[in-house]
Amino acid sequence: MSLPPAHLDSLERHMTLHRERIARLSQLLEMVNQAIAHRQAGQGSDQKSEGIGGLTAKAELVEREIRRHEELLALGQDERLLNALGELLDDPALARAAASDPHGYARERGLELPQNMDLTLSFHHGQIELLIAFYDDLAPFLILWNNDGFSPPYGEQEIVSP
Repeated sequence: MSLPPAHLDSLERHMTLHRERIARLSQLLEMVNQAIAHRQAGQGSDQKSEGIGGLTAKAELVEREIRRHEELLALGQDERLLNALGELLDDPALARAAASDPHGYARERGLELPQNMDLTLSFHHGQIELLIAFYDDLAPFLILWNNDGFSPPYGEQEIVSP
């Protein structure tokens, strides 16, 4: 049971942001690696070892952040996850039961979620609401999914006039 097209479209907006971030980080990583190579060749700095150490640490940090975004992209493309959400939409009784243990529901469907990801699922008056929080120093995010799809990415929320 897959998600409706509107839900997939709303998810794609988030996925695009992760892809764009990976592209920017990849460019940064290339520049940092070039700077390391120049310093190793004796160009660009008199303090060769100190500069290389700092740049190497920066490169490792950028690589870690790229991996985090890649992991999140893989999760957002996981058919098991998308089908599990579709099942919740299609079956109110299942949604009500899953609300008591959303991590257990995910495990039952073969999903391996990051340890630093928290799920809060509620089902009231026929409305599903899943809050997904990813606590990570490099790529934190908070996303809400409900009967209408995924919330807009931060900065794209519509401003409602009083």
